[in-house]
Amino acid sequence: MCCFALAPATLALAQAPNAPDPREPLTHLQLDVWQVPEGLPQNTVTALTRTRDGYLWFGSEEGLTRFNGVEFRIFDQDNTTAFVPSETVRDLLEGRDPGTRTGSASILWVATRQGVVRVRGGRPEPFPLGVYPRADAHALAQTIDGALWVGTADVGLVRCDTAGCSRVVSRGGALDARIQVLLATPDGALWVGTE
Repeated sequence: MCCFALAPATLALAQAPNAPDPREPLTHLQLDVWQVPEGLPQNTVTALTRTRDGYLWFGSEEGLTRFNGVEFRIFDQDNTTAFVPSETVRDLLEGRDPGTRTGSASILWVATRQGVVRVRGGRPEPFPLGVYPRADAHALAQTIDGALWVGTADVGLVRCDTAGCSRVVSRGGALDARIQVLLATPDGALWVGTE
């Protein structure tokens, strides 16, 4: 994997405020295992995020699952047209509509093998990427200007804002490769990891 930076950035890692003290033994913590018997559609989780409203969201090869702490709700081809033709989830990102600034309504973005799905108000809907509606989406990021970035395996890097979505062309074709991971930093930079 190779990395390509669109702008310089400084990365800082911080311990989560509710994380256990790393010097303490973990024997006092409870371990729960969630698999198919507990409500997941399959045991291979490909993406995981927690949204501001408290839900845990799991992506897998058999759809998207929302967990409220008690029960699982599965969104897949059987009950959600947004996941037709592909319910394989590759990445999840809580963000906002392209071009909007912070403070806007929260949206869950879902990268799938056949495009991007937007979840607003608990309802998944297809999000067309301009002329690439069924791009093989692998990675998602949103920069401070509100732009939604989609890394794909087949069309490279796609940028979406209020004007729509367009493919990003780079000098030397570095962004034409399969994009595996994206990272937006607080200073506005976007880091792109390619194959």
